Formats: sequence, structure tokens, C-alpha cells
Amino acid sequence: MMLAAFYFLRIFWIWLITKFQSKIEIMSTAYLTDIIAPWDIDYVGHMNNSRYLNYFEYGRSTFWLRNGVWSVLKTMKSSKNGKVGGCYFVLGSVTVRYRRELNLGNVIKIRTQVVCWDDKCFYVEQRLERNNFVHAVAIIKQVCIGATPQEVINAAGLNIQSPPIPEHIAKWNEYDNLSSDLLRAEGGLTSKSPQADKKS
Repeated sequence: MMLAAFYFLRIFWIWLITKFQSKIEIMSTAYLTDIIAPWDIDYVGHMNNSRYLNYFEYGRSTFWLRNGVWSVLKTMKSSKNGKVGGCYFVLGSVTVRYRRELNLGNVIKIRTQVVCWDDKCFYVEQRLERNNFVHAVAIIKQVCIGATPQEVINAAGLNIQSPPIPEHIAKWNEYDNLSSDLLRAEGGLTSKSPQADKKS
């Protein structure tokens, strides 16, 4: 219960402080400095692996607030239900590489940037750094509900297109689609992936 309360207080604090920070561009990198707290530590004395996801979420919140995209989403009419403000993000997939442990009191920097996007998702890379060493890196598929990523970009008044999708993200996304196909097959559903269409 206490951890849940802290989470919401932390998100509120991020929302508050970003109001006084300078705006950044969609292709810029956002940085958030934080410190590993006692409730982040597991029984072996390191930060628990699940807590990394919380810090990544704090970093993404900072990123989308500072570049103005969250504000833009509130003004957009959803293609799904026609409601203004009906567009939002959900997490479609996350892959985290844990490279070195973090300990109580460690000061960390959370680095967040958009790598590219397609017709459904923004692909975001995040890093947890300490003393210029990357302790963990995550690739995140942030799915747009009610609009395409390009429509969000256009609504923000930006005249840019997605950079080319890097090979590592294309391969990661291919795995993600294959995993989805396996689960759909288990449920007797039709595959949605382009790879399956090419095979049929």
C-alpha cells in the first residue's frame, strides 16, 4: 500500500517539476536524476529487478511531459471512439538488459529518447546510468491508442518523419510479432504479423 502511494506521489511530483523545466523536442533526450531508496532493495541487498521498470516509467513520464506530447494527446479526437482527449499510450512490450547491480543510495540518471516510430507505436530506448556506466537498458514499444504516432507528431506541429528503424529494433519487433503469433495460435486466432502473411 505504501509503495503504491509513493508511486502516485512520485508521478505527481514529476508532473509538477516539469512545469518549471524547459521544453524539449520529440527527438531530444530527456534526463531524470534519482536516488535508489530503501524500498527498492531486495533480500540480497541490490535494487529489485521489478523496480527498474518504475524508474523507467518515471523517465518516460518526464520525457512525454517535457516535449508536450501528453498535452497534445488531450486535445486530439480519438479515431477509436471519436472523443476529444481519447488518445493515450499503453505499453506494448518491454525488454530490459540488466548489466550491473544498483545499491541503496546510488544516484542514477534515467535517459529517455524516441528512436523511431511506425503506424502503431513509438519505439523508445531508456538507460539507467551511474558514473557514466549503463547499468540497465530497455527497449520499449509505446502503443498509441486512438491515433497513429505520425498523427500525434503532426498534431504537435512538427514537420518530421520517423528515422529509419534500426536493425536491432527491427529484429526485436520481429521476435515480438512471432511471440504474438504463437499466443494467437494457442487461442485459435488468426496471425496478424507480416511474416505470417508472407508465408501463407
